[in-house]
Amino acid sequence: MLWTILLVLLVLWLLGLVGGIGGNLIHLLLVVALAVLIIQLITGRRAVKGAVKEELGKLTGDRDLRDRGTADQVEGDVQEKFGKAKRNIGEAVEDLGERIAS
Repeated sequence: MLWTILLVLLVLWLLGLVGGIGGNLIHLLLVVALAVLIIQLITGRRAVKGAVKEELGKLTGDRDLRDRGTADQVEGDVQEKFGKAKRNIGEAVEDLGERIAS
């Protein structure tokens, strides 16, 4: 989803650069979208890193890079779901502890 937003903003920014459409708002939104993308990459979002690797592999014809990107995406998705499940269990235990205490 972030890639789609980034692409749309980039196209609008280019239109604004060429035709003066949109002004500074498009530029600001593009900068914000790029900042979010960079933060996700830096904080270790494996799914995002995997998507980048996969696309680079497709562009360069490197099957190994594409496959590693796909694997990273799957690993990132599993890691994210495990983290959500862990948080849900923690919240359930905390709620149970509060019920017992009261």
